[in-house]
Amino acid sequence: GVNLPVVEVQGSYIVQQTATNLGNNDAFQNVNFTDPISVEAETKNDGYAGLFPLNRPNALDSSPWDWWDVSNVNNANGLATNPDMSAAKARTFIDTIVGFFAPRACYALNLACDGLNKTKDLDQASVGMEINPNPAGDFAIIQTRAEFPIEQITVYNGNGSQMMDIQNIHANQYKLNRGALTPGIYFVKARFKGGILTQRVIFN
Repeated sequence: GVNLPVVEVQGSYIVQQTATNLGNNDAFQNVNFTDPISVEAETKNDGYAGLFPLNRPNALDSSPWDWWDVSNVNNANGLATNPDMSAAKARTFIDTIVGFFAPRACYALNLACDGLNKTKDLDQASVGMEINPNPAGDFAIIQTRAEFPIEQITVYNGNGSQMMDIQNIHANQYKLNRGALTPGIYFVKARFKGGILTQRVIFN
């Protein structure tokens, strides 16, 4: 418009460039994501780990994840710039965005994720995991069957906050020292090559 101020804006590229420079992407910068979405992103993101450019052939199709019900008054306007607009197309883009974002958020929040690999919940009968003594004093011994060596142990409090994270265990027995944990109920999540198993432990 005439005599209106010009506002310069930037999109995701400079946002992720700045985030990387500030170290905000360090949590997943060196994670080897091998899923198809990440592999595709790395061919076009110039090395910025948090960026997945969506390059659209139609410059006006700036929100391919949008769609309107045919009865909505906005539907005709949407079709003018997004002629193949549909729920199926929109959901494909939404799934791609979530598929790229979710594992990176998981790593950034230190939730012990495995990229896009689904983690199977194992049952106690198969793993034979026992925590003794329970209730415990200064420590508890976590024991599993020989075919289920423990790879990692993460301890959460009753509010779901992570209190401990012990990696590279690779053993069937681990002595969990109480450390600075206050008396209360905690949840021990043990990670195995085939999945995870969570059990409760009480420290007096």
